[in-house]
Amino acid sequence: MAKVTLRDVADAAGVSITTASFAMTGKGRISAEVRQKVIEAGDSLGYRKSMPPHGADKASPIIGILFSIDAEWSVTFGFIRPILESIDNHFSVRDHTVALIPINDQLSSDEIFRRVDSLACSGLYSIHYGNEPLFTKLEGRGTPVVLIMNGNYQNRFSTVCVDDFQGAYEGALHLLQAGHRKIIFIDIERDDLPVLSIDRFIGFKKAIEEFGIPISDIERITYDPRDHEYLRSRLSVIFGKENHPTAIFALDDDLAARSLSVLHELKLKVPRDVSLIAPGDLLDYSQEHCPQISTMKIDTSLMGNIACNLMEARLNHNGGDINVLKVKQQLILRGSTRQYDKGIARILEKKPSQLLPRERAMAAFNHIDTGAIPKWLGASPEFMARATIETGLGDEELRRRLGDDFRRVESLLGRADSRWRSPFGHERRSPGYGQPTSKPLLEKRNIRALRKFPWPDPASADISSIHDKAKSFHEEFAIMGGEWSPFWHDAIDFVGTQDLYYLMYDDPDFVLTLLNRIVDYYVAVSTIIFETSGKHIDIFFIGNDFGGQNGPLFTVDQFERFIVPSLKRLADLGHRYGKKVLLHSAGGIRPLIPAIIRSGVDALHGLQPDCAGMSRLGLKKDYGSRLCMCGGIDAKDLLLNGSPETVRSATLELLSTFAPGGAYVASPSHEAIIADTPVSNVLALFDAVREFEDNNQRR
Repeated sequence: MAKVTLRDVADAAGVSITTASFAMTGKGRISAEVRQKVIEAGDSLGYRKSMPPHGADKASPIIGILFSIDAEWSVTFGFIRPILESIDNHFSVRDHTVALIPINDQLSSDEIFRRVDSLACSGLYSIHYGNEPLFTKLEGRGTPVVLIMNGNYQNRFSTVCVDDFQGAYEGALHLLQAGHRKIIFIDIERDDLPVLSIDRFIGFKKAIEEFGIPISDIERITYDPRDHEYLRSRLSVIFGKENHPTAIFALDDDLAARSLSVLHELKLKVPRDVSLIAPGDLLDYSQEHCPQISTMKIDTSLMGNIACNLMEARLNHNGGDINVLKVKQQLILRGSTRQYDKGIARILEKKPSQLLPRERAMAAFNHIDTGAIPKWLGASPEFMARATIETGLGDEELRRRLGDDFRRVESLLGRADSRWRSPFGHERRSPGYGQPTSKPLLEKRNIRALRKFPWPDPASADISSIHDKAKSFHEEFAIMGGEWSPFWHDAIDFVGTQDLYYLMYDDPDFVLTLLNRIVDYYVAVSTIIFETSGKHIDIFFIGNDFGGQNGPLFTVDQFERFIVPSLKRLADLGHRYGKKVLLHSAGGIRPLIPAIIRSGVDALHGLQPDCAGMSRLGLKKDYGSRLCMCGGIDAKDLLLNGSPETVRSATLELLSTFAPGGAYVASPSHEAIIADTPVSNVLALFDAVREFEDNNQRR
């Protein structure tokens, strides 16, 4: 008598062999009725499942991943690699085998089904690729399908995709808030992912219309990515006009890179002449040869983790019918966008010697290399009092002698002799920023105490001198303004340093609430300043010390959780009023700089060269295209203890690294040079900057 096979059972039950297999093994999405029918057919025929030989390993369930190997998708491998890695890590520890199933446009649905079927996949992922009949067939026979990065079928199948509307909206908003009004939208013909193109254009369109710009005024280019000549010809015509667009929004950063190559051919520089942004991170920005393009980044590691949890739920029959999860995009600035300023065109027409101080300064903040090096004297009142006596010059005369291109305007703080009070009532003893004499919430560290605390009225801040002072200097100099906003130091004053760190673990909600209440005040005061004097202020200058001699004062995770939200609120405020945002932080903050950039900060001051990780070479290489660098000239040892000649030599050496390419402001590494600093050393510093500048211009 012939041995009964699984095919015999399938025929007897009137189902496919795959359905019979799933029914016998208890896998797949098989109804109880069909499963029972198959089991009864097997019993009636005397079917016995084949068992592996004694000691042989049981075959692992297989999770398949459809993965296109067509040339047009080759650029995305690095982009989706974290998704593949997440899936492999998740299921391999659960005794599953993860199998990549290569496909291409020439394969029929039947052939792809055969490949999936031959592996007897327990579940199937499809990245980008969409095929409704295929997925319906697989789901019908019990193989759960999860789509990744394809929103075309989100009403039919479980899907993990990107919030393309949000990404495009916020990306366009970034350009609009930077002052751009003439923007090109560059799209490509993509029949396989039409929802992606539609959602990104609608998000872009919403931002444009919110700023009162008719979408009909926006130049839109849609082309076949294989026809590069068409893109070249269209951009040549558009940028051949005198009043051409100032920004490009591309559908993704691969398309942005193609546009960038055309702009280079047209002798247009990014971001000097044209700002460029795109959703994506398809390109590998860790590679030196990769052009640095500002993007709305897509967190593919997060997408992979979500996709794993979704498949796990499907395999365990508790995933519901259809689940659609969208991942938001995050703005990453890499120096390809800048604030639009009509004065930039005038700056580019001038020789370095013809530039006004304000023009030198704002060119640096806009990453424009004019050949001139802007300078800032950050000095304490005590130093200025002594320096004016030694030089016989008045305050303003001394600043002009040094070549200071900036003027700072601040609200007035209550100060009496060696004591002064913060806006929150913390009394500090001098010198400098001082030390608090009491900690009002040290014994009452709870949300109720925060509610009852007598928070200051922002309207009571003394900003009476700001408007007239800023107005008097603004035509010539770059003006730094807004509240200093030392929210981290204020939080320490409330409960003490040690207790604040304990609370980050024991009561994080208290710490976040405390920081929010402090920043509420600073945001309100700076809003009043910008409303009343904003047209005379260029730079929102804020300060908190986030590092010590040997490194950051936080882990990166702590910084992301507790500090970045407050930094982002302040940066967003500055950008809303069209200001560049400059952050001062002392110490070795190198590991925190990527998060600082993501918060929206435009420029970083301090750059203490004697602290861990603050090598000028590394800072310039890694962040010079994404941040305007300010400082780096050692105020702690060199200026304090060196001679004029050693100051000159060290300054010239530092400038050889920081000055090329622009986006640098020569300044001491402290925002307030202390009283004991020799005046002759400060003069030597600024004279060396002028010497370096003159030598370069003669070459």
